Amino acid sequence: MPPNGSAFRPAAALALILLGTLAAGCEGGLEQAMVPPKADVTGIQRVAVMPFANASERPDLADELHEEVLAVLRESGWYEVVSPDEVASLLASERLDARDVSGKLARDLGLALEADGVIVGTALEYAEDVAVDSPFLVSNDAAGEPPAWQADQHTTVTVSFSAELINVHTGAVVHGRQVQVEAVITDSRPLNWLGTEPPPGTVVPSPHRRDIAQARQEAVRKAARLFTADILPSYEWVRQSSDDEP
Repeated sequence: MPPNGSAFRPAAALALILLGTLAAGCEGGLEQAMVPPKADVTGIQRVAVMPFANASERPDLADELHEEVLAVLRESGWYEVVSPDEVASLLASERLDARDVSGKLARDLGLALEADGVIVGTALEYAEDVAVDSPFLVSNDAAGEPPAWQADQHTTVTVSFSAELINVHTGAVVHGRQVQVEAVITDSRPLNWLGTEPPPGTVVPSPHRRDIAQARQEAVRKAARLFTADILPSYEWVRQSSDDEP
């Protein structure tokens, strides 16, 4: 049985077997070993993820974080995840929205969904920043080529949210965390300037916002994975045991 005391997870087991098989063929006698989740998720196999509340300035942030947490849990194969449609149907029948769900109410909803654990969360902050660095010389005329200048644009998105996993059977919060992450996309922009002295400001292009969506997607992905890290197993390389060893 896996370390949380529930039935063995097929997807997680398959991943472990494949990784161990690959490792067994490598030199050094190493194999991949599963490390149990850091949080005490004993008895939690079926998990319901409630829609997240939104306290940020971006209206869609709560939904984006909620969907990404769902995706991470599904991909892991470690939990059976209650269908979001099933969760939404229950909330609608009870005339509840995400802001209403916490504590005992979350536990009661989990019981109604026949879940072992319930995740509730709130999107807290969202920020965007686009900045262009000062131009810099990337090559000179040492090889007979004219100087080449460029300016780097950095698009930064910062996301924060808090969430917790509640054990429906005990009512205990077995994992709670507030995370804040940022994702940066760098766009190196060549400048139309052949002089040896730094170009004037008129040569430097204005900032663009084309990378905002990608930076936001990366920030949301990083935040979801950071929150779920302690409720999922990890894998590490260990030396393979040998029957010949004393």
